[in-house]
Amino acid sequence: MINNQPLGDLWYLQDNDAESQYYGQTFRFDFSYIHSDEIKAVYKEYIWQKHRTGSKAIRTLVGEVVSFKYFIFFE
Repeated sequence: MINNQPLGDLWYLQDNDAESQYYGQTFRFDFSYIHSDEIKAVYKEYIWQKHRTGSKAIRTLVGEVVSFKYFIFFE
């Protein structure tokens, strides 16, 4: 399977699930707040895999990124 994972720390992903209430909307994913390159790489791969396979709704993934951001700033 080809991995077309976006480059950089700022991604714009579109919801392509015709059954989703957010169908056609574009969501912004910002990973710039993660300072560790290793953690950032793993987290990006997790988000990309869940988006690519459709195992989680894109709106749920946006919520997870925001929650992780709060966790990073809390510690």
